[in-house]
Amino acid sequence: MFHLENIVKTYNSKFDHALVMSDLNPSDRQNYRSCEKVSSDEVLAILESNDDTYATFLYIKLLRYIIDAFINKAVIITTTKPTATKKPTATKKPTATKKPTAAKKPRTTKPTTTTTTETTSSK
Repeated sequence: MFHLENIVKTYNSKFDHALVMSDLNPSDRQNYRSCEKVSSDEVLAILESNDDTYATFLYIKLLRYIIDAFINKAVIITTTKPTATKKPTATKKPTATKKPTAAKKPRTTKPTTTTTTETTSSK
């Protein structure tokens, strides 16, 4: 805000920037005309010319882009041809080739038998 106030105070001619102090009033947040004035090409050029105001310039330039994108009807949005207009054709995907392996025999397990032997000891 300081940089914009500085522009209003230091530039003698209002024709350079078209800003007045009431445009910078933070209590009037819905004043769209002031928003347009703040983001005008003239104000952006003044801010861009000074190295100390570069961050303010970027912030207001972003505001300008938002206005152009959503509100300004003079901006023409061009359409481009979509690159994928054709339906993809069904093609076979290459399958991984497996090396032939020897046929594996089914694994058989021998039944284990357990025998218990009883031993008796006599004394």
